[in-house]
Amino acid sequence: MDYLKEFVVHNFVLFCLALVMVFNAIMHYSQNKRISICTLCITGISLVLAGSFTLQNYAKAHNLYYLAITLSILGYALRPVCVYLFIRMNRSIYTGKWSFLIWVPLVLNAIIYLCAYIPGTKEVIFGFNKGDNGLSFVGGPLRFSSHIISLAYLLYVVYISVSSLQAKHFMHGVTVLICASFTIAAVCIESFLATNGDIEVLNTTIMVSTLTYYLFLYKEHMAIDALTGLFNRDTLYRDIPKMTRTITAVIQFDMNGLKYINDHIGHFEGDKALATITKNILKVCKSGMYAYRMGGDEFIVLVNNSNEETIIKTIEEFKKRLAETTYYCSVGYAYAPNHDIEISELMKMAEKEMYKDKEKFYKSGKLERRRV
Repeated sequence: MDYLKEFVVHNFVLFCLALVMVFNAIMHYSQNKRISICTLCITGISLVLAGSFTLQNYAKAHNLYYLAITLSILGYALRPVCVYLFIRMNRSIYTGKWSFLIWVPLVLNAIIYLCAYIPGTKEVIFGFNKGDNGLSFVGGPLRFSSHIISLAYLLYVVYISVSSLQAKHFMHGVTVLICASFTIAAVCIESFLATNGDIEVLNTTIMVSTLTYYLFLYKEHMAIDALTGLFNRDTLYRDIPKMTRTITAVIQFDMNGLKYINDHIGHFEGDKALATITKNILKVCKSGMYAYRMGGDEFIVLVNNSNEETIIKTIEEFKKRLAETTYYCSVGYAYAPNHDIEISELMKMAEKEMYKDKEKFYKSGKLERRRV
């Protein structure tokens, strides 16, 4: 009964945070399944870790060796998983050809701690000595592998966050950096101050950081167009003042034939067409290019610190990709490398070029093939 009381009192804040996180994750599950699933998993793991910490104290007091070591292995194996899930919450910091290998350290970590079952490994990994007052913790150098892997994951997050501290993604970078810094501090406290495994602050810190990050992502989600996943028109007008010193070009996109698709095939197919246009815009956008849906079939990309050759190649690549589909899109751009033209004027110039491209398209009669 005393251990149950200790568990409830010691983890009361954790329970409150868990309740908030579960409620929010369930409420917004349909809007973003990935974030909600990661949030629920982190919450569940944190509660399991909290419970195992209390049970471990009970096992140590009653000389239950195998229960104590099993709970310790569980705790060491699961902690880096929380940090891993924190990374997975945001797709933009989990990219790259070999990004799937990011889970490999978790497997190695689990293997290391499972070796603690082998007799004679307590001086290398960890274990317990039996005494009159219960089990006493004995730790070797490899017991820090969980903290090292967690720290490595967090440093990766910090690296990505620092690279995001620019124009559009400044607040995202700052938010991740703050959350990661708190968790890194907790990892260091448990690694260097908890010599007997008697300090447990990482669980609550991870929960606080995750909740903070979740709320930020939800706020950011409000700036996203629901259909395409691009930033919406309101976000565009909020972002322009932030990038006046970095924008070198504006690219304007306008789909051709959307009205025909909606009227003759159906709005579902129209939405499918817009999604295809969006996918191809995102595929060709380089670093420093931010895509927005203006509304209807209009899209715009703000280009930061890029040369004209890159812009032309981006448009050519987009048209080449779109040619492999049954959809059409007119494109125009305006370039001002010296930032000597107002953004509003650049947008008008890009729109003018886009309409020239549209006029050329309709004169070609290419839209006729859609009617076949």
